[in-house]
Amino acid sequence: MARIKRGGFIFISWIGDHTPRHVHVYRDRVLVVKWDLENGVAMVGTASARILRLRPTGGGGVAMKIRSVSANNRRKVFEVRLGSRVLPYPYSRTEPQPSASDPVREIIIDPEVGREAFGYVVRSGARGYVHAEQVLDYNQDPSYMRDQLLYRLTLEAQRRVKASPLSTREIIRRLGTSATQFYRLLDQTNYRKSLDQLLSLLQVLDCDVEVVVRDRGAA
Repeated sequence: MARIKRGGFIFISWIGDHTPRHVHVYRDRVLVVKWDLENGVAMVGTASARILRLRPTGGGGVAMKIRSVSANNRRKVFEVRLGSRVLPYPYSRTEPQPSASDPVREIIIDPEVGREAFGYVVRSGARGYVHAEQVLDYNQDPSYMRDQLLYRLTLEAQRRVKASPLSTREIIRRLGTSATQFYRLLDQTNYRKSLDQLLSLLQVLDCDVEVVVRDRGAA
């Protein structure tokens, strides 16, 4: 996890289990943009030229405020209250990892990023940081997972539209929608569209979409 402050902005990024790699950018306690580092586009919000110059080079529509965090040493997890739910986040996924010999001494919900992350300090003085999105991802939150699927399908639809021999006007005609709705459908930062609409578009583009269900941890 990296938390970097540059030019009045706070950049938060981490290496997670799921692609794409991305960075959150905050200013005045508000999320300005969630930037896809792999595809070079905004996932949420918009990125100014200044943000793109300042952003680190390494590194859903769901925005959840953290209400409280506690350390459960018996279960070896942080218990994070997001809305009305308390979700676990295991010590094993953090750095540094709290332990019996180096337990959590202090937890601070970060006000500079709108309470969407928390920091902690262990007895040795080492500091760690966890973003709410990591908690949602670990717990496979349905709303968060839906937004990730919607985002990936939108990027694929953008690529397919560019490669299609059909004109934009013909795609819109076959889809039975307006130009305005069509471009909203191709906007990767729009999480209000439905999966049905995206699947209809991909069908017009002569694509099949398959859903694979497998056990967690399976290759």
